[in-house]
Amino acid sequence: MQQGRRESVIAAQSFASAPGVAAALQSRDPSAVLQPRAELARKRTGMDFIVVMSTKGIRYTYPYPREIGKKFVGAIAPALKGRTVVEQAGGPPLPAGQGTDVQAVVPVTGSRGKVVGLVSAGITVKNVAGLWLPQLPIILASGAVALALAITGTTPVSRRLRRQTYGLAPVELAQLYEHHDAVLHAVREGVLITGARRTAAVGERRGDAASRTAG
Repeated sequence: MQQGRRESVIAAQSFASAPGVAAALQSRDPSAVLQPRAELARKRTGMDFIVVMSTKGIRYTYPYPREIGKKFVGAIAPALKGRTVVEQAGGPPLPAGQGTDVQAVVPVTGSRGKVVGLVSAGITVKNVAGLWLPQLPIILASGAVALALAITGTTPVSRRLRRQTYGLAPVELAQLYEHHDAVLHAVREGVLITGARRTAAVGERRGDAASRTAG
Protein backbone atom coordinates (compact mmCIF):
# COMPACT_ATOMS: atom_id res chain seq x y z
CA MET A 1 0.00 0.00 0.00
CA GLN A 2 2.79 2.44 0.88
CA GLN A 3 4.62 1.70 -2.35
CA GLY A 4 1.39 2.18 -4.27
CA ARG A 5 0.85 5.57 -2.63
CA ARG A 6 4.36 6.73 -3.55
CA GLU A 7 4.11 5.52 -7.14
CA SER A 8 0.71 7.17 -7.62
CA VAL A 9 1.79 10.53 -6.22
CA ILE A 10 4.98 10.63 -8.31
CA ALA A 11 3.14 9.73 -11.52
CA ALA A 12 0.32 12.23 -10.94
CA GLN A 13 2.62 15.11 -10.01
CA SER A 14 4.97 14.40 -12.92
CA PHE A 15 2.15 14.46 -15.47
CA ALA A 16 0.46 17.49 -13.89
CA SER A 17 3.67 19.52 -14.12
CA ALA A 18 4.55 18.37 -17.64
CA PRO A 19 4.80 21.13 -20.28
CA GLY A 20 1.59 21.79 -22.16
CA VAL A 21 -0.82 20.09 -19.74
CA ALA A 22 -2.18 23.32 -18.25
CA ALA A 23 -2.53 24.87 -21.70
CA ALA A 24 -4.33 21.78 -23.04
CA LEU A 25 -6.82 21.90 -20.15
CA GLN A 26 -7.79 25.41 -21.21
CA SER A 27 -8.14 24.49 -24.89
CA ARG A 28 -11.37 23.69 -26.72
CA ASP A 29 -10.76 19.93 -26.85
CA PRO A 30 -8.54 18.79 -23.94
CA SER A 31 -9.16 15.08 -24.64
CA ALA A 32 -7.75 15.25 -28.17
CA VAL A 33 -4.41 16.54 -26.84
CA LEU A 34 -4.19 14.80 -23.47
CA GLN A 35 -5.60 11.29 -24.10
CA PRO A 36 -2.66 9.99 -26.19
CA ARG A 37 -0.14 11.63 -23.85
CA ALA A 38 -1.81 10.18 -20.76
CA GLU A 39 -1.89 6.68 -22.24
CA LEU A 40 1.77 6.86 -23.24
CA ALA A 41 2.72 8.02 -19.74
CA ARG A 42 0.56 5.29 -18.16
CA LYS A 43 2.31 2.54 -20.11
CA ARG A 44 5.77 3.91 -19.41
CA THR A 45 5.22 4.30 -15.66
CA GLY A 46 3.29 1.06 -15.13
CA MET A 47 0.25 2.87 -13.74
CA ASP A 48 -3.22 1.40 -14.24
CA PHE A 49 -4.61 4.79 -15.15
CA ILE A 50 -3.69 8.45 -15.49
CA VAL A 51 -6.81 10.57 -15.58
CA VAL A 52 -6.86 14.25 -16.45
CA MET A 53 -10.08 15.97 -15.49
CA SER A 54 -11.72 19.35 -15.24
CA THR A 55 -12.16 21.22 -11.98
CA LYS A 56 -15.65 19.70 -11.85
CA GLY A 57 -14.28 16.17 -11.99
CA ILE A 58 -15.18 15.37 -15.62
CA ARG A 59 -12.68 12.97 -17.18
CA TYR A 60 -10.72 14.07 -20.24
CA THR A 61 -8.60 10.88 -20.36
CA TYR A 62 -8.95 7.24 -19.37
CA PRO A 63 -7.54 3.88 -20.55
CA TYR A 64 -11.03 2.98 -21.81
CA PRO A 65 -12.33 5.81 -24.04
CA ARG A 66 -15.96 5.04 -23.15
CA GLU A 67 -15.26 6.35 -19.63
CA ILE A 68 -14.15 9.76 -20.92
CA GLY A 69 -16.70 12.48 -20.21
CA LYS A 70 -17.98 10.74 -17.07
CA LYS A 71 -17.58 11.85 -13.47
CA PHE A 72 -14.37 10.92 -11.72
CA VAL A 73 -14.82 8.52 -8.78
CA GLY A 74 -12.84 9.88 -5.84
CA ALA A 75 -12.18 12.92 -3.65
CA ILE A 76 -11.19 16.08 -5.53
CA ALA A 77 -11.98 18.82 -2.98
CA PRO A 78 -8.47 18.90 -1.42
CA ALA A 79 -6.84 19.04 -4.86
CA LEU A 80 -9.05 21.97 -5.86
CA LYS A 81 -7.51 23.81 -2.90
CA GLY A 82 -4.00 23.02 -4.11
CA ARG A 83 -3.30 19.94 -2.02
CA THR A 84 -2.51 16.32 -2.88
CA VAL A 85 -4.91 13.61 -1.78
CA VAL A 86 -4.23 9.86 -1.76
CA GLU A 87 -7.00 7.34 -1.22
CA GLN A 88 -8.33 3.88 -1.93
CA ALA A 89 -11.13 3.92 -4.43
CA GLY A 90 -13.21 1.65 -6.58
CA GLY A 91 -14.01 3.32 -9.85
CA PRO A 92 -14.65 1.88 -13.29
CA PRO A 93 -12.80 -1.19 -14.60
CA LEU A 94 -9.03 -1.00 -14.90
CA PRO A 95 -6.66 -2.70 -17.35
CA ALA A 96 -5.18 -4.66 -14.45
CA GLY A 97 -8.59 -6.05 -13.52
CA GLN A 98 -9.83 -6.36 -9.96
CA GLY A 99 -7.73 -5.47 -6.93
CA THR A 100 -7.22 -2.83 -4.26
CA ASP A 101 -6.74 0.46 -6.07
CA VAL A 102 -4.60 3.29 -4.68
CA GLN A 103 -4.96 6.64 -6.42
CA ALA A 104 -3.55 10.13 -5.98
CA VAL A 105 -5.20 13.37 -7.11
CA VAL A 106 -3.10 16.49 -7.63
CA PRO A 107 -3.90 19.98 -8.97
CA VAL A 108 -2.77 21.45 -12.27
CA THR A 109 -2.07 25.17 -11.95
CA GLY A 110 -1.95 27.76 -14.70
CA SER A 111 0.55 30.54 -15.22
CA ARG A 112 -1.16 32.70 -12.58
CA GLY A 113 -1.23 29.94 -9.97
CA LYS A 114 -4.93 29.17 -10.40
CA VAL A 115 -6.07 25.53 -10.44
CA VAL A 116 -7.19 24.83 -14.02
CA GLY A 117 -7.63 21.06 -13.75
CA LEU A 118 -6.72 17.88 -11.90
CA VAL A 119 -4.66 14.77 -12.55
CA SER A 120 -5.18 11.42 -10.89
CA ALA A 121 -2.87 8.43 -11.19
CA GLY A 122 -3.75 5.04 -9.77
CA ILE A 123 -2.40 1.53 -9.50
CA THR A 124 -3.62 -1.73 -8.03
CA VAL A 125 -1.64 -3.26 -5.18
CA LYS A 126 -1.00 -6.47 -7.11
CA ASN A 127 0.43 -4.40 -9.95
CA VAL A 128 2.77 -2.70 -7.47
CA ALA A 129 4.02 -6.15 -6.45
CA GLY A 130 4.69 -6.92 -10.09
CA LEU A 131 6.86 -3.81 -10.37
CA TRP A 132 8.68 -4.45 -7.08
CA LEU A 133 9.39 -8.19 -7.21
CA PRO A 134 11.97 -7.97 -10.05
CA GLN A 135 14.01 -5.67 -7.79
CA LEU A 136 13.97 -8.19 -4.91
CA PRO A 137 17.21 -10.00 -5.92
CA ILE A 138 19.06 -6.66 -6.07
CA ILE A 139 17.73 -5.66 -2.65
CA LEU A 140 18.71 -9.00 -1.10
CA ALA A 141 22.16 -8.93 -2.71
CA SER A 142 22.77 -5.39 -1.45
CA GLY A 143 21.73 -6.44 2.05
CA ALA A 144 24.05 -9.46 1.96
CA VAL A 145 27.01 -7.31 0.87
CA ALA A 146 26.28 -4.75 3.60
CA LEU A 147 26.07 -7.53 6.21
CA ALA A 148 29.37 -9.06 5.04
CA LEU A 149 31.11 -5.67 5.22
CA ALA A 150 29.73 -5.09 8.71
CA ILE A 151 30.97 -8.48 9.94
CA THR A 152 34.38 -7.93 8.31
CA GLY A 153 34.71 -4.56 9.99
CA THR A 154 33.58 -5.60 13.47
CA THR A 155 35.72 -8.76 13.74
CA PRO A 156 39.12 -6.93 13.98
CA VAL A 157 37.62 -4.41 16.38
CA SER A 158 36.30 -7.21 18.59
CA ARG A 159 39.68 -8.97 18.60
CA ARG A 160 41.54 -5.79 19.48
CA LEU A 161 39.10 -5.04 22.28
CA ARG A 162 39.61 -8.53 23.74
CA ARG A 163 43.39 -8.07 23.66
CA GLN A 164 43.15 -4.72 25.43
CA THR A 165 40.84 -6.12 28.12
CA TYR A 166 42.84 -9.36 28.47
CA GLY A 167 39.87 -11.40 27.38
CA LEU A 168 37.63 -10.20 30.22
CA ALA A 169 33.89 -10.29 29.65
CA PRO A 170 31.76 -7.16 30.24
CA VAL A 171 30.51 -8.54 33.58
CA GLU A 172 34.07 -9.23 34.73
CA LEU A 173 35.16 -5.73 33.69
CA ALA A 174 32.29 -4.25 35.70
CA GLN A 175 33.25 -6.26 38.79
CA LEU A 176 36.90 -5.24 38.42
CA TYR A 177 35.92 -1.60 38.16
CA GLU A 178 33.72 -1.82 41.27
CA HIS A 179 36.59 -3.46 43.21
CA HIS A 180 39.14 -0.81 42.20
CA ASP A 181 36.66 1.96 42.88
CA ALA A 182 36.00 0.62 46.38
CA VAL A 183 39.75 0.36 47.09
CA LEU A 184 40.39 3.89 45.85
CA HIS A 185 37.67 5.40 48.04
CA ALA A 186 38.97 3.46 51.06
CA VAL A 187 42.30 5.34 50.95
CA ARG A 188 41.73 8.53 52.93
CA GLU A 189 45.31 9.79 53.04
CA GLY A 190 48.40 8.45 51.33
CA VAL A 191 51.64 9.06 49.49
CA LEU A 192 51.76 9.39 45.73
CA ILE A 193 55.06 8.38 44.14
CA THR A 194 55.73 8.95 40.46
CA GLY A 195 58.71 8.05 38.35
CA ALA A 196 60.40 10.01 35.59
CA ARG A 197 57.63 9.00 33.22
CA ARG A 198 54.96 9.62 35.85
CA THR A 199 53.54 6.13 35.48
CA ALA A 200 53.93 4.54 38.95
CA ALA A 201 51.66 5.41 41.87
CA VAL A 202 51.41 4.06 45.43
CA GLY A 203 48.71 4.98 47.94
CA GLU A 204 48.66 3.94 51.57
CA ARG A 205 46.37 4.50 54.49
CA ARG A 206 47.89 6.67 57.15
CA GLY A 207 47.28 4.09 59.87
CA ASP A 208 48.85 1.24 57.85
CA ALA A 209 51.98 3.27 57.05
CA ALA A 210 52.36 4.25 60.70
CA SER A 211 52.06 0.67 61.91
CA ARG A 212 54.75 -0.54 59.48
CA THR A 213 57.02 2.32 60.59
CA ALA A 214 56.56 1.39 64.25
CA GLY A 215 57.34 -2.26 63.54
